[in-house]
Amino acid sequence: MSSCESGLSNPSTSHVFLTQPQKKAKTTTDLTVTQEQDMASWLEVNDLIYNKKLNAYNDFRKKDALWESNAADMDKDVDILKTWYRSIRTRFTRLMQLW
Repeated sequence: MSSCESGLSNPSTSHVFLTQPQKKAKTTTDLTVTQEQDMASWLEVNDLIYNKKLNAYNDFRKKDALWESNAADMDKDVDILKTWYRSIRTRFTRLMQLW
């Protein structure tokens, strides 16, 4: 089959049709129960992470510094902690929609 028959008449643009979008690698949230409880306690104290009513909510540098500090304290990667948080928040929101 020639390139014209396959619908790929211009070889320079054939890569557009042949490549598939890259999938993001999953970040595992390998937190123990104790670490999850520590995260919950940390979030209670640091409500600027989720409380939009606070002026500091929009201070991304401050929030990033909090995440970095907590990740260092827990000896975890920041992405793992943020992924865990988003996952818990999503689950909670979906459960609340059922009520």
